[in-house]
Amino acid sequence: MNERTMARADFLAGVVFAVLAVAVIWGSVTMPRLAERGVHPTGAPGVVPAALGLALGLCAVLLVVRSVRAGGHRRGEGQGGVAWLVGSEGRRLGVALAITLVYALVLVGTIPFWLATMVFVFAFVAVFERMAEPDERPSLRASLIAAVALAVAAAAIVPLVFETVFLVRLP
Repeated sequence: MNERTMARADFLAGVVFAVLAVAVIWGSVTMPRLAERGVHPTGAPGVVPAALGLALGLCAVLLVVRSVRAGGHRRGEGQGGVAWLVGSEGRRLGVALAITLVYALVLVGTIPFWLATMVFVFAFVAVFERMAEPDERPSLRASLIAAVALAVAAAAIVPLVFETVFLVRLP
């Protein structure tokens, strides 16, 4: 992907992430505060999503600003600003979306959360290591070792953090 196409893709992604950030913040603000149960305002269920929404919004703004400086806000030439969707970038986006949707809609709630997370991280790393450009692609053995190591670490750390730090019971 050339620099102009990347700047355009960054601009569009930044706008999408900004909209998502606003939706997350709105959803967290409209969540019940649980004041009637004596919950301190910092312990309300919407605090962490709001913080994540703010962080996502900040990253989106930074991505858009960087893209605008590179000319990504201007209409693309030739095929238009979404030409990257038809190439390998679009394929990677589709695969990432598919793996994420299988995790969120099929695995979580069907099998234990730690196992769903392990399967998701393994699949994501293994697939994307193999989708890398041939000259940047590690060996199959190295890819699988990295995928297993990251999957096991994520399966241990994510539930631990959510259940002990955020006090969120996971499905």
